[in-house]
Amino acid sequence: MTNARPENYWIAPDALYITLNAMGQPDYLQGNVSSGAVIMCYMRGIDGLSFDAGHNYRRWPLAVAPTYFNTSTPKYVYAAIPKSDAVNAYAQIVYPSEKIDIYGKNEKGEQIGANGYFFIFLQGIISASVATDGTTQMRSWTQRVDCGSLASDEAIAAGGTDSWWKYSSVDDTVTFIKTITKAVFDNITAKVATISKLILGGKPLSGVAEYPKTSSNSETDVVTPKYISDRGEKEYLSKTKDDATSHKLTIGETEVTGKSKTHGNADFLSDVVVGEQGFADGMTGFGIKLGKDGAMQGDSLTLRRFLEVPELRYNRVDVFVGNQWRAPGAGIVKAVVPDTNSDGTTANTGTVYLKLEKGEIGKIAVDDICMGIFHDYNTANNSTDDYDDYKGNFRFSGFYTCYFRITEITETATNSSFKYALREYSDGSFSKHPSAYMHFVCYGNFTNQDRQSSRYSTLRYERMLVNVNTWEFQAANIAMQEGDLDNLKVYGLDMTGYSIYLENIYMSGTIEQIEKLAVKMEIENTFSEVLDYGETAPLRIFLTRGFDDFTEKAMKWSVTRDSGDATNDAAWQQKAKVVAFNNAPTIKTTEDGQRKYVGFDIAFKDGDNDLSMDELSTLFTFKAYDKDSAVLAKKSIAI
Repeated sequence: MTNARPENYWIAPDALYITLNAMGQPDYLQGNVSSGAVIMCYMRGIDGLSFDAGHNYRRWPLAVAPTYFNTSTPKYVYAAIPKSDAVNAYAQIVYPSEKIDIYGKNEKGEQIGANGYFFIFLQGIISASVATDGTTQMRSWTQRVDCGSLASDEAIAAGGTDSWWKYSSVDDTVTFIKTITKAVFDNITAKVATISKLILGGKPLSGVAEYPKTSSNSETDVVTPKYISDRGEKEYLSKTKDDATSHKLTIGETEVTGKSKTHGNADFLSDVVVGEQGFADGMTGFGIKLGKDGAMQGDSLTLRRFLEVPELRYNRVDVFVGNQWRAPGAGIVKAVVPDTNSDGTTANTGTVYLKLEKGEIGKIAVDDICMGIFHDYNTANNSTDDYDDYKGNFRFSGFYTCYFRITEITETATNSSFKYALREYSDGSFSKHPSAYMHFVCYGNFTNQDRQSSRYSTLRYERMLVNVNTWEFQAANIAMQEGDLDNLKVYGLDMTGYSIYLENIYMSGTIEQIEKLAVKMEIENTFSEVLDYGETAPLRIFLTRGFDDFTEKAMKWSVTRDSGDATNDAAWQQKAKVVAFNNAPTIKTTEDGQRKYVGFDIAFKDGDNDLSMDELSTLFTFKAYDKDSAVLAKKSIAI
């Protein structure tokens, strides 16, 4: 950037006057020039700023106008000299917000000033009207205007470099050019005074004390309240405000009448007793004692999270209110992070983090069917009654029940976290999300047959389940039940009273076989559970009852999809092949002529995509109905 220096221009010291903060407004500036004020300028090699035709310095009448700044940034004082040779062309005082060269361009080469002017920097810089903390402040001179030192006759007549002082009318100041070695003043008033050495009472003072730089033995530094405060803050404990020390503090005896807080570790080398009356030992005692041997005695203990002990003793009776499960998978939720939809609402998916002990591995798997029961501190979310429809839908008064499917294990070293999708009910609503500290059971699996068995006990019956691959239990899932069998009527099994229901019995007494067998559905995937783009998986769906083929006896069929996106799943139900299957699928025969089945193709290709686009497994559920539209059997498959 080409810039003018003070030796390139000259303005008479009493020619220009600038008033900052006019009328008390930091962005308003008032300016005046004396009669006949001019600016002379000379820059070698720049046409328009070199000598005139008579080999004299060029000069321009000087003008300044009241100015209101429209920005709060610092301002730079320039003289805008017209490139025009017109007789009435004036040099105008201007205030850009950044430094520019004589052509009006900034450091980036952007044109800031008007093209028709040269811009002479008069060295003046005005501070911003907004402080760093955002508050409004009055403007001041960060750097004062220099009237220049161009060697002209006028500059010499006005008192040039040989003068011992210099007056500037711009801000009404006098600058001493020479050093004053000795003077006597009756009274001095200064806004800023820089003193190398000050003698008070015959003793020299050379500076202001700074903590911790200044020695405590110094006799030449002035101590300020800040020094006292800084030193006291670091070296002394306060009696008037909260304070702390990282060093050892020894107190003979202390008594605390208010609250006491300890930040950091506290070591108690003897017993700690809490209680107005002290402490008495034993089961009939009182108070609390934290013993130095690690033992604790007290009346009660309330925990909001977990209790971890190797053994609980004294009252050796286990009591359960609710159901007790034994299953291939279960867990305790440490934390839950539900997903968020693009519109900011809570999604029907999320991530669960398990509470695992050191070395423990989470007992979970992809496609596990999970149920959790928990007391919500927001009591409005809890059930007000007890409910069991005997198909896997439970409610307990004072608790809420949630159902979810594990879609992905996100940490595989110890299975400590997984993604889940909530269960969707027939009315389009979804289950509540799991909660931290909730215990959950994996009572079945949509695809893994090794994880489809479990058993649970209620107050009135105990049931063993097999082949559980849907949210609700079917008659075919009940391998055994003992206790009250009245609830088996929901499956069409007419049983009453407390008895045992089994598939097989080996015994020496009487055996009575129940002929009402449940209808079972089998889905055969002749391709693969993982499809690449462009592939199709043809499915075969069979119905059997005992040893009988039951496929042709179903009066109606249906298929639904669960991809985690309810809107897209609803649109998928309108596809032609889905509508055709739900109306009346064609009954086909296997190649060996032995079995009947209905077919349905799952496609993942252009123009016919049945899978989720979110890289999650997609769940397809097939149902078969009797003439009364009651479900004969259903089964799900994940692809």
